[in-house]
Formats: sequence, structure tokens, C-alpha cells
Amino acid sequence: MTGSNRFRALVCAALAVGVLNTAELAAQTSMDFEPAPNSATDFSFLVGTWHLSEVIWPGLDNEYVENSIRVCEWEVADTYVVCRSYSAARGRTRESWMMWNAPDGEGTIEMVGIFSNITGKSIYKGTFLPDGSGIDLRNHDIEGDRIVPGRFQRLRFVSPDEFEWHIGIENLDTAEETVIGIERAVRISHDALR
Repeated sequence: MTGSNRFRALVCAALAVGVLNTAELAAQTSMDFEPAPNSATDFSFLVGTWHLSEVIWPGLDNEYVENSIRVCEWEVADTYVVCRSYSAARGRTRESWMMWNAPDGEGTIEMVGIFSNITGKSIYKGTFLPDGSGIDLRNHDIEGDRIVPGRFQRLRFVSPDEFEWHIGIENLDTAEETVIGIERAVRISHDALR
């Protein structure tokens, strides 16, 4: 077994146990926490190893919980932070890659996501909030030769070593929010454990 396969096997075993309080996430349907200001103003905050728990359709009958380990490190001549996630849920595993960069300089951010369980790809574009409390994003799905606007998303810093990513907020300009997914991330190391 290669080092990479051993790492995946260990991650999957750890994920089967569950590392975060998913019941707390399941009860949450909007951003009802106070973001931590000045937690980050560039995407280097991602570097390290994270435990994640994601709840899709929180509080509904079809609620789905997935636990992950995400390893992020500088790559491509230190111009991208590449994150590899290894996830487990309902007896299945999946892998995803996220490649983050700042194409227009400070304040803006892009991410390309690819996933082992679907053939589509997503491009996320966003901006850091002026007070450093998070990132507002919108994904764009690549479907064949078309790019289709996707959902609004919010990543908010709970602390320098924790964030929540709320998926599926329909309108950033109104108080109405429809959250279809909440990912809670807790840093376990500032190093990319391999």
C-alpha cells in the first residue's frame, strides 16, 4: 500500500467515528453565530489540516452528514493553495480537490472544485469582507460547454482556526436565507499532514 493510500485508509477510519458535533450543525439553518472580525484577509489561512463536518438539508428528513479531513498546502510555485478532502458518509468515501488563488490581487478570491463523485466542476468567485470576518462567494458550475451560475455562499470565521461555510443562500441582499448545507471546519494542524 502506497503512502497516499495508507493516509486515505487512516482518514476514512477516523472519519467513520465522526469528529465534530453534527447534531449542533443539523439544528442550525442560518448564520446564527457572530463572525470573528479580522480572522483572515487572504487565502493563506487555509494552509494546514482540517477536520470538517458538513450537514446537507439540515433539520429535514433527507438530512445528510459527511465528515472529512482536508489537507491544504501551497502549490504551483506558491500561487495556489490546493486542498484535498477525503470524506466518508453512509459507508461511502469520496475525494475532492479545491484550488484557491487571488487572480485580481488582494480582496478577491477564486476557487476551482473537482469531485470524485460527480463529473462536473465548479468555479467559485468571491471577495473578502472588509472587516476580515469572512468571504462571500458564488459558485458557477461547468456543464458541458456552458457555465451556469450556482448558489450564493458565505464562509465566516468563528476564530482563526475555525470557520463555517454556509451553502445555498439565495439572496445576499435580503434577510431571507435558504441554507441547504453547513460545513464546519476546525484546524487540527498548521502543517499539511500527509
